[in-house]
Amino acid sequence: MKNTKAKYYEVQEMKGSWVWIVLLGLSVLSFSLMIAMNISGKNSFDIKALIYLGSGLSLLFIILAVIFRNARLETTIDASGVSYRYPPFQNKIKNIPFEQITKWEVGKYNPVKEAGGFGSFKAGAPKEKNPAYIVSGKTALFLHLGNGTRIILGTQRKDAIQYAMRKQLEN
Repeated sequence: MKNTKAKYYEVQEMKGSWVWIVLLGLSVLSFSLMIAMNISGKNSFDIKALIYLGSGLSLLFIILAVIFRNARLETTIDASGVSYRYPPFQNKIKNIPFEQITKWEVGKYNPVKEAGGFGSFKAGAPKEKNPAYIVSGKTALFLHLGNGTRIILGTQRKDAIQYAMRKQLEN
């Protein structure tokens, strides 16, 4: 019988300043390139085209900033299994019943090498069988399922997630 008292819930948000630095850098770079091209005369824009292009790029970067600012990984462990979602990329809650989990472990990993970076990825081969959901850090819950799929769920709470998994899987 599963332990209904040991629950785990974690929300990780993309609050990293690196997102803002990259988006700001891209904005400054795009404006600088447009101005340099206009001054050099190599690709002469009229002022309206420059304004439209600059406005369009600014709007794109603002939309990306809002998307990344609202991105978060929500992980729950309770009697029903391990559940997760990664809005705005995956809004529907995905639940993995404990019966489908053949092996689990919590450990360190290299997000770039093992999962392709931070975010929501299909990693490894075959890619569709190895999803990775990572916000930050180098610690994750690795779930190995009976169908050969390996799911990586990033965590900032190694001890708490291990405790919850152990308690839920006690008979």
